[in-house]
Amino acid sequence: MSTPKFICEVYKDNSNEWRWRTIARNGNIVAVSPEGYKNFGDAYEMASKLNEKADICVLKETSEGKEFLSEHD
Repeated sequence: MSTPKFICEVYKDNSNEWRWRTIARNGNIVAVSPEGYKNFGDAYEMASKLNEKADICVLKETSEGKEFLSEHD
């Protein structure tokens, strides 16, 4: 798998809500979820939809669960 341009990460925030963020190769956060989601599936679905449209990033969940990877370069 080649190195992705971005990683789109789904994570739990301090309010115990799920959010997504897009991180560039250099570690800079370039996009964030405008709202928190009550369940992982909703946050993941939105991140997936954005990834489909932009076709730019690998999608993964942080240490709270599994990783979901797809190859984009």
